[in-house]
Amino acid sequence: MRNIVTPPYVVTKIQTRRVCAPRFAFRFSDPAHPDLAAMRRQERLDELVGDAADDWQVVRRLARWVNGRIPPTLLQAVAQGCRGFACGAFSRLFVDALASFGILGRCMGVTATGNALAQSTGGIWNHALAEVWLDHLGQWVLVDPELLIYYEDNGRLLSALDLQAALKRGDRPQRRHFDEAQIEAWLKVTGLHIWRDCHFDQFQMLGYDLDNDHCRPDFQDNRVCDGREEGTTQLVYWPDDAPWTPHYYPHLHYVVTSDPLDIAFPVNRADLRLPLTAERVVRLNPDGRSTNAEFILYAPWFSKLLVRCTPGDSDWRSWPCVAHEDGLRAATFAWPLSPGANRLDVRIEGAGGRVGPASSVVVESRG
Repeated sequence: MRNIVTPPYVVTKIQTRRVCAPRFAFRFSDPAHPDLAAMRRQERLDELVGDAADDWQVVRRLARWVNGRIPPTLLQAVAQGCRGFACGAFSRLFVDALASFGILGRCMGVTATGNALAQSTGGIWNHALAEVWLDHLGQWVLVDPELLIYYEDNGRLLSALDLQAALKRGDRPQRRHFDEAQIEAWLKVTGLHIWRDCHFDQFQMLGYDLDNDHCRPDFQDNRVCDGREEGTTQLVYWPDDAPWTPHYYPHLHYVVTSDPLDIAFPVNRADLRLPLTAERVVRLNPDGRSTNAEFILYAPWFSKLLVRCTPGDSDWRSWPCVAHEDGLRAATFAWPLSPGANRLDVRIEGAGGRVGPASSVVVESRG
C-alpha cells in the first residue's frame, strides 16, 4: 500500500492586525443601559439618524444634534463664570449618543501653551473633544461636537494623534465642518470665533478619559470642572520629542505615556494567527487535513464571533469565543483544508448588530 504524502500549504495572502489589550483599561457605558435607551427614545434619535449609509453618517448627524441641543443660554452662563458646564458636556453627550447606537467613542481633551488661545486665557488653554472608532475604516477619528469640526488629509479622516504629529511637523491638514451654516449661526451667538480659528493649534498635549461610563451612579455631575470629573484619571500621550511645554491641572490625575499603541489600539478586529514555519508553511494537525487557527480580539461591546471558510461555507456562522487575559477574547478554529486555494475570514459583531472589518488569510497547497 502506497503512503499518501500531504502537500504543504503555504500562506499567500494575509490581512489582519495585531491585537493586544490596551495597557490602560478604558471603560465605556453599556449600549443597552436604560438611560441611553431613554435618551435615544425621548430625543427621537432613530428618526434623526434615519437612513444613514454608514457609521460616519451617523456620527455626522449626532454631532449636529449635540451642537443644536445645547441652548445658548447655558453657553452664556459659562461665559459669565458658571462652573459645572463647559465643552466637556458636549463631548459626554456625544459619546453617550454614539453608545446608544453601538458606536464606540471616548472623551478626550487637548491642552496647549504659547498659542493665541492660551494667551487669551492666561497662558494655558484646555478644550474637550471626542474620538470615535469607525469599524468600516478600522481607525479612531477626531470629532469636536461643539464646533462640528473634523480633519482630513487628502480625503483621509484624522485622529488626534495624526493632528498632533502634523502640528509637530508644521503641516496643516484640512479643517472640515459637518454643517457650515449651523456653526456660523452658533458662532454668531457665542462669539467664540477664536476657538475655531485656532482650533488646530490646540493639539499639543492629548489627554484621554479612561472612564467613559457616564451612566454609573457615582459619576457625579456636580463634581465636573472644565468638563471632567475631579479625581478621574486621564491618560496623556506626550511624545519624547514634543517641542511644547506640558501642563497638568492639579484637580486631575494623570498617567503619561509616549507609546502611541496605548492610544491607537485596534477595536472590533480579530487577530488571525496560524501555526507557521519560517517558510510560511502551515503546520497541520495529525489528521493531515486541517490546521488550528487562533483568533484574538478586543471588543468592549462583543456580541458574536463570525467565521467563514471557502471552499466550504457560503455564509457566516457564529463561533464560540471565551474570555482571555486583560479583557481580550480568544477562540480556536479547526480549519479544514482542501487541495488548491483555501480562504478563512473572521469578523466581530458588536452592539446594535454592527460588524467590524474582516480579517482573512489565504493558503494554497503546493506540489
